[in-house]
Amino acid sequence: MVINLDYNKFVSEKICIGNQSLNQKKNILLCGDRNYIKYVGVTLTSIVVNNSSSSLLFHIICDDIEKTDLDKLEKVNQLYGCTIVIYKLYTTLIKDLAKSVNKDSHVNVAGLFRLIGFCIIPDEVENVLYMDSDILVTGKLDDFYDIVHELLIDQKTQVFFYKR
Repeated sequence: MVINLDYNKFVSEKICIGNQSLNQKKNILLCGDRNYIKYVGVTLTSIVVNNSSSSLLFHIICDDIEKTDLDKLEKVNQLYGCTIVIYKLYTTLIKDLAKSVNKDSHVNVAGLFRLIGFCIIPDEVENVLYMDSDILVTGKLDDFYDIVHELLIDQKTQVFFYKR
């Protein structure tokens, strides 16, 4: 099944930090609500400390971000040269979508961010590495980008690699 999401209906604001060129970038998708964004920052920082950050482009899906957290991400950009694109979502629409799918169950809206994230990042992005935002990266991520499989799912660590 193909899901086409209207970008403009889901994204309330897009914030770009750093060079927005998609050329030669390793794209990483991180997600978190306003209460979890600090852990997104920890994961992001652990990645740039252990990898060539100038070739990294982070796509962060969130419902909101405090100015203090945004300032910290800008500092990471200044120190390491990575690119960060933040997509703030309309959560009311996502809640309505979740309820229409399953009326009897509580759905964690932040849990849907990762699904929506794959749909709203630019079509020019060919490969995306999704990582849960409570992962501490202690090594290089190059091996993930050498994988030729279309989809790799590691249930233990919640790492997804998608190739368009």
